[in-house]
Amino acid sequence: MQPNSIKAFKRLYVTARKAMNELETLFSAGQFNERLMEQVIAGCDQMIPMLPMEFPTQEPLATNSRILLVNLADPEDEPQQIEENENGNVSYNIPENTDLLYESTIQTVLENWKFMAWNIAVHAPNDPQMKSKYLPFLLAQAAHCMQRFPHDRQLMRWEQEMYVLYANQIGWFTYEREQDPEKLETALAVVEKGYQHANWKKLSYIKDTKVRLLLKLNRPQEAYPIIREALAWDEDYPDFQDLKKDEGFLTWQAVKDEEAQKAQAAFMGMIKSEQEKVVNKFINPGHPLVIQHADVLNLIKQRMVSCLFHKMYQKDRIKVKENFKEERFALQPWSPEAVLQFEKDNDIRLPDELKVYLMEIGEGGKGYFCYGGIDLKWLIDKKEDLENARKPFPVTEDKVHDICHWWELNAWVEPDDEEWKEVGILDKDDDMKEMFGLPAGAKMNDGCFEFGYAASQDPLLLIMNGVFEGEVWVDTLQYGAEAGGCFAPASAKKLKFLEFIAASVLANELDYTNGAGKGSWM
Repeated sequence: MQPNSIKAFKRLYVTARKAMNELETLFSAGQFNERLMEQVIAGCDQMIPMLPMEFPTQEPLATNSRILLVNLADPEDEPQQIEENENGNVSYNIPENTDLLYESTIQTVLENWKFMAWNIAVHAPNDPQMKSKYLPFLLAQAAHCMQRFPHDRQLMRWEQEMYVLYANQIGWFTYEREQDPEKLETALAVVEKGYQHANWKKLSYIKDTKVRLLLKLNRPQEAYPIIREALAWDEDYPDFQDLKKDEGFLTWQAVKDEEAQKAQAAFMGMIKSEQEKVVNKFINPGHPLVIQHADVLNLIKQRMVSCLFHKMYQKDRIKVKENFKEERFALQPWSPEAVLQFEKDNDIRLPDELKVYLMEIGEGGKGYFCYGGIDLKWLIDKKEDLENARKPFPVTEDKVHDICHWWELNAWVEPDDEEWKEVGILDKDDDMKEMFGLPAGAKMNDGCFEFGYAASQDPLLLIMNGVFEGEVWVDTLQYGAEAGGCFAPASAKKLKFLEFIAASVLANELDYTNGAGKGSWM
């Protein structure tokens, strides 16, 4: 049996909740009922003084949280969470038409109801008197609600949405009503608190409020960059269509465009100068493999220079990023003797392109790739991986076939995966074991070195021997036939290791857009 205080609280909650729901429903239909608004406020004003209140139940999965379940159809009821156990996974659900209240956040919820009720009143359709009557209450409540939020932790998403709305309403209505610069500055400071939680994908409306305040304060140099960013995000961004052709903004934008062009030209000139310094500057210039692969090694080094600078500098191409970490781009070349010793110690022959990469570029350099650079520990840390890499690569030219690959490549799939027939890619009469079957005991990744991951998080494998030696393949078998999951070259051009690395560095510089060509780039 729950205490009388809990029962009284639940009755008030259900009444206020019903009034709030009706108020929001009417507002959505373009109507407003002042009596319902007053009922919400009165209910909250009765409940809030009852807090803090110890709720009767400890939440099963969060021992530091206490909860109260409220049956919205019958506040006298004492509903309980429903425990469900599915294959050992325990979950707790609440009955239908029941609200779950948290002791730690209930006052925040009730204070927000008051704010929302007054916010609806201020925006009441066809009744400007409501705005003048309730706006002071709305602004005072918004300020009160903002003070309740903790500033020693990251706000949760629902908290961010409330906090930004409070800040925005204070800022917007101050912008509409005030001419006093001091009051406008005070409102702008409030808006800044909410602004930090917004971006162009969520809660972006507060950006318009900030811009309007800045312009009213005659601070266009701070407002124009926000407008420019919005129009770059979406040229039809609705909030700034009235400013899109503003003479002051257009003049400022023309100056900034010219400055950006000059900065970009200087930036590219700096890259070109640094690239010239690395061309044909080999550690082992006389080595046969270096001579053989000089062109692609130069390409890798030049692209690494460009990638490094693009990652280092901000979009203005002038300032270095505050969080830039140069050590992420560090490389450790191997001597030819170290490469030979590695092969001897581990009884394995490395493909020529991997060997020359180690000698002239080196291990490391994770900043040049999405999930890390080349690290030979991946090959030898697990005995099984090293043993597999020594074996012959079992996939031969007659074991890869047309499976409607998105890059029109022949590929290998599991010979017992009948889904390829079910989805109509292979004919029902096709003998998949004949088409894709491997020698007894062989695995598709024998003779491979899994050296990294594509940006899509799919494993990348260097073929160590056989007819495809030196090529880079990608394993997407996990996705199944319907999604085209297979084992195939990782690029449309079936690039070998060095050219694949060069393309991957370019892809990373371009943030994995299409500029690097078709491939599952590292």
